[in-house]
This record gives sequence, C-alpha cells and structure tokens, in this order.
Amino acid sequence: MPRVRLFLDTNVLVSAVLFGGVPGRIVEAVRDGRVEGVVSLHVLAEFAEVLARPRFGFDEATAVALAEEIASFTDVIPLTSTSGSWVTDRDDDPVVAAALLGHVTHLVTGDVRIHEAVIEGVVVALPAEAVRLCEGTETG
Repeated sequence: MPRVRLFLDTNVLVSAVLFGGVPGRIVEAVRDGRVEGVVSLHVLAEFAEVLARPRFGFDEATAVALAEEIASFTDVIPLTSTSGSWVTDRDDDPVVAAALLGHVTHLVTGDVRIHEAVIEGVVVALPAEAVRLCEGTETG
C-alpha cells in the first residue's frame, strides 16, 4: 500500500494551532511520522500572516516560529505562486499546484472551493476524512 502523503492547507494548520481537535490530530500524526505531511512556502507564509492578525493574539515572531516548527517536520514545496488554474478562486491555485508538485495522495482542506476542483491523482479531503487515514481506520 502506498504511503499516505497529505498536503495541509492553511486553514487546517491554523485550526490545529487555535483549536486542536481533528486538525490538531492530523498535525500530530504528521509530527509523529504516521503519515507524511507536505506544505508550501505559500501556505507557511499565509499561516504566519493569519496567526499574526490581531484577533488571534499571536505576535509576528511567534507566528513565524510556529511556521518554522511546522516546516521542521513536513516536506516544504518551494512554491509561492503559479500560473496554472484549477479552482474558481485564483488565490487557491498555489495550494493545488504545490500539492501536485509534492506528489501527495490527499489535499486536506476545509475550503469548499478547492473541494469543487478535479485534481487528477489527488483526493481532496476534509479534515474529518483525513484523520481516519492518519489513525489507520481508512485506506483511502
């Protein structure tokens, strides 16, 4: 059986840090090596920017440190933008492009616009679906 390789979108990472729950369990599975995790420079930059917003209470240095920590246990795709188009919101195209470049099995996101996309060779999964892969209760 091929190894599970998950691309983690920004919303999954932010939710993991802020709330834990299912996204937190996915990030822990990646950290523990039960599944492979993939992110991109685009996602890490967006993650740090979101956490540094006043409503979340993280200063910029802490947000950047958290992004660096995630980078330490994931494969980081050095992509910040793309000319390809897969989804209706062009801001989401770098996420899809990085997932394809990262040869992932699943793109994990709560973004419904990405779920509408057809991405050959990649399963777009909600966190609730992906956590089953992480915990060995689903084979994909």
